Amino acid sequence: MEVHITKEKLYRIRRVHALTVAQMGALLGVTDGYVSQMETGYAPITRRMERKIIEAFNLTPNTMRGITLYYNRFIRDYGDKERVKK
Repeated sequence: MEVHITKEKLYRIRRVHALTVAQMGALLGVTDGYVSQMETGYAPITRRMERKIIEAFNLTPNTMRGITLYYNRFIRDYGDKERVKK
């Protein structure tokens, strides 16, 4: 099974690794604006970019499931609410 990176998965990967858009961009060799555009769907995640993301984070189907579970448990349901309260 292969990992496919969607805009939602890209956002989750960045949040779980506690990276800013600028840090993610530097890691992938693109601008923060491009990362933001990929996360919002304004720019496509090309196959080449998908490979960069998979390699940068050593993603497998199992690690992607773990990222999704962690995001849902600790960031979506808790972290984002805390950020909004401040």
